[in-house]
Amino acid sequence: MIPNYEHAPVGLFGIENGTLLTHFSLDSEHWTRSQDAFLAAIQTQQINEALVPSFDDGFLSLAFDRHRTVKVQADLFCWNGVDAKSDLPRVQLGRATHADALFVRESTGGFLEAGPDEIDRGVLSIVKTGEVVRSFGVSEQGRFVPQNVSIGMFVLPEHRRQGYGTAILEAQKQQAAALGKKIVAGCWHYNHQSRRALERIGMNATSRLLRFSF
Repeated sequence: MIPNYEHAPVGLFGIENGTLLTHFSLDSEHWTRSQDAFLAAIQTQQINEALVPSFDDGFLSLAFDRHRTVKVQADLFCWNGVDAKSDLPRVQLGRATHADALFVRESTGGFLEAGPDEIDRGVLSIVKTGEVVRSFGVSEQGRFVPQNVSIGMFVLPEHRRQGYGTAILEAQKQQAAALGKKIVAGCWHYNHQSRRALERIGMNATSRLLRFSF
């Protein structure tokens, strides 16, 4: 979605699920009109919420100008260049296929949707030791910042607290680093186990994802 002045594109915004604003940016020469553009976006699109990373100063400032409530949704991480210890379980990453989609959805209770688009883009991995499925990995290139690769995981309940979450994150991190990508990640603010797993592979929680209502 692109706000326009005199029919010339000056920036863009992104919406999920119809009413959730996830991105807002303007070309720097038009920033003096940012408040008008932001208000036009949320009114014309009937937006009632926004997810805003705390490092995005412009988007954050505009959300604060119009918000009714705000709360911390998630912690956002980036890799500090340090590798994890070598005593992690050895895991095998296999790219999920369309035939795996139902298995992924049922195993994660719907936490991972495993939709056709995700399968086609190679976002999902099935993680095994031998023939035993331990967890699922998520590794996705950024849509607005293609240099970024976001990593994540879901460990099956019966295999938790055994190092598999850390192991899959480390394996995905190494794959992305080999491609020269910037590795980022996120977890719910209250998910202390995921936070510890990310910190073990050298990820630092450098910012927060804030949820605004308007």
